[in-house]
Amino acid sequence: MRRRAAIAAVALSLLAISSQGLAVAAAPGGDSQQSGRGSSESYRPRPITYPQVPEVPVEVVTGPRFAKGEIERRVSQASPGETVFLDEGIYEAPATIDKSVRIEGFGKAVVDAGGQGTVLTVRAPDVTLSGLVVRNSGIGPVGGPMGIRIEADRAQVIGSYVYDIYTGIGVFGAKGVQVVGNVVRGRGRGAILDEGHATGSDGGSESYDGERIQRGDAISFWDSTAVLVRGNRVLKARDGIYTSFGAEMLVDGNLVETSRYALHTMFTKDVTVVENGFRGNLSGAVLMYGGPVLMLRNALERNHSPSTGFGVLVKDVNAVELNSNVISENRAGVSLEGQSDPATKVTMNTVALNQIGILLQPTAQAVFSVNSFVDNTTQVVAQGTEVQGKNQWYDRGIGNYWSNYKGYDHVGEGLGDVEHAEGGSVATLIAKSPVLEALASSTAFRMVGAVEDRWAGKRPVALDPKPMMEPRSPKLEAEANRGAAALGRALAIVGLLAGILLVVRMRAPARRAPRSEASGNSRAQIFNARWRR
Repeated sequence: MRRRAAIAAVALSLLAISSQGLAVAAAPGGDSQQSGRGSSESYRPRPITYPQVPEVPVEVVTGPRFAKGEIERRVSQASPGETVFLDEGIYEAPATIDKSVRIEGFGKAVVDAGGQGTVLTVRAPDVTLSGLVVRNSGIGPVGGPMGIRIEADRAQVIGSYVYDIYTGIGVFGAKGVQVVGNVVRGRGRGAILDEGHATGSDGGSESYDGERIQRGDAISFWDSTAVLVRGNRVLKARDGIYTSFGAEMLVDGNLVETSRYALHTMFTKDVTVVENGFRGNLSGAVLMYGGPVLMLRNALERNHSPSTGFGVLVKDVNAVELNSNVISENRAGVSLEGQSDPATKVTMNTVALNQIGILLQPTAQAVFSVNSFVDNTTQVVAQGTEVQGKNQWYDRGIGNYWSNYKGYDHVGEGLGDVEHAEGGSVATLIAKSPVLEALASSTAFRMVGAVEDRWAGKRPVALDPKPMMEPRSPKLEAEANRGAAALGRALAIVGLLAGILLVVRMRAPARRAPRSEASGNSRAQIFNARWRR
């Protein structure tokens, strides 16, 4: 009887392990709005719906083939403003659109350049490309081959697939261009060069299958103004969205994954970045020169690289505002460098579970308030000397929430009565030697940190005079993804322990098995639970 019970317990544990995987697979995940994330009246969940379309379309492989020049022939027969319908099939390219028409492919028209040059070039204003499958450009980088090259104003690329290309969609000197609801997938086997561009170091390269094929950018703008990039899915590119020497750019509701930099701005003015997901890249948003830039309600997560790995990097950009973003599980959450007028504002962001929460260069000038710094291996680190006193860690009498704050709130106003200091030599040592991260939570490191706090007389990198007792920034993704995984692991552990204990009891009936508890709460859930108090 006991043997059957033991077998049943082990079976339940295996079922728990499998159910863990099913729960994670079935969960809505970070690509959609999480239920139960708005339990506090002061918290407004991000209404983000990221693109859910597949990476590669269901292609036409048996349809008719149309010779090169067929697209131009149909365009020449249409009047300006008319719609040119492309039949199901494969159209040989390159092709050039030199008349203001709408070209509709309904997802069944494949435009294929056969590995030579740019697939489609738009040279007339007011052209709309919709429902096309654009593929197989030249190998690059010589000649800069692209899937779609736009050289005229007010072009629109809507609901199309662009893949197996060097650069996906490139816009040059145009105004009013809209890139909406597309999937752009680069050549994943290509090398990622110049990884260390943001830091000035040589980050090396990444190659696949032993080939020296290089990746180009997915969506690229040069000297372009009043542009919209909305609801696109980008994968396996060099820079997911790149802009240089442009102005008035709205980047809204895109999902960028498995690329070098998800967003890269150079000398661009008036950039607004709202409700995007930048996940699993070498770096998230890399902002360089120009400005102003507003980043609002974005998710910048799991961007890792030994050379970069930033959630957000700001380098010599004026008037940057980071507001209500979730920046988690990156090598460095936020890296700031360069003087800014006005100072960079970092407000109401959740900076959590990063190797380094905030990385400050000596020239950084920023104001931090109402942010939550949660369980970063090191919360704040100075990259160099003379950082102290240049940044302000409160605004309008309110500081930030620190998960490692040891103070108290005597009067119950929600602000600590003891200031909070960050950025001692112990934290700097861990940041410089990532191999020491495994020891960061050890008793020895904690003791050294405590001694430093009390007797070392250090000048802290961050000094928050009004730390918050509870978080007010956006919650972490926990209930669906991480919560389900943690619960599955807990059930598996409990089941295995139950089976082992039953087996022990069968072998030694007189021995009392010790009690064991397992918690299914992840660090994200613990953080989010503070909202429910």
